[in-house]
Amino acid sequence: MTLNADFDLLTLLSLKDDSGNQATPSMLPPPATQQLCEICDQNVQDGIHYLSHLQLFHRQMRGRTAAIMQTTAPLGCCHCRERFWTYQGLERHLVMLHGLVTADLLDKAHRKEDGGRCKICSKRYAFNILQHLVADHDVKLCSAEIMYSCDICTFRCGTVRRLQYHQTTSHP
Repeated sequence: MTLNADFDLLTLLSLKDDSGNQATPSMLPPPATQQLCEICDQNVQDGIHYLSHLQLFHRQMRGRTAAIMQTTAPLGCCHCRERFWTYQGLERHLVMLHGLVTADLLDKAHRKEDGGRCKICSKRYAFNILQHLVADHDVKLCSAEIMYSCDICTFRCGTVRRLQYHQTTSHP
């Protein structure tokens, strides 16, 4: 018997229904909505905790507030209807589900920084995830052309690194 994380066995034993009968686990409120991190697949309790997770563990969405998590994720996959909060999440989705490799991910692979959890077998890799996909799962990888846009002006480029450089130099 598993219980909602917010309730313990003593709480359950003390609850009664409208007729005074002992409460059962099915009478408890549903658990809080869980979210799966788009970068590392970790379960996170809710939108606010997810934002904190992205900021602390992945250094993403810095300076954003919890209110943003009430909106729709801004980045959409052009091959399906999935949406993402981070470029890293979109990039991971493209390679894992569509076999598309961005220029940024290829750069990371050359620097041995292309680590993460494989969505096919759930194994974690410190680096060489692209090599793992090709060698162990026969995934056929293709180049993906993605344009990144500045939120402040009309600047567009092909890599996240160039966008970050632009934002730090043009919009300090």
